[in-house]
Amino acid sequence: MSYCRKKNWSSENEILINNQIGLELYASHAYNNLYSYFKSDAVGFNGIAEYFKKCSDEEIEHARQFMDYQN
Repeated sequence: MSYCRKKNWSSENEILINNQIGLELYASHAYNNLYSYFKSDAVGFNGIAEYFKKCSDEEIEHARQFMDYQN
């Protein structure tokens, strides 16, 4: 069942956008895992950790933009 409010929006488009949102969130999660790994005391590469944190934040922002567009 479609929850999309746009009358001119096909179910296929809705599915494609939802899939992209999932990919963006997955990428954010993967970058966040890398951030956590490099930030740990055992590894301690804070500069690399911050790079992956930025990447994670960027991907979550992409997901939110797609969510706003979809809604």
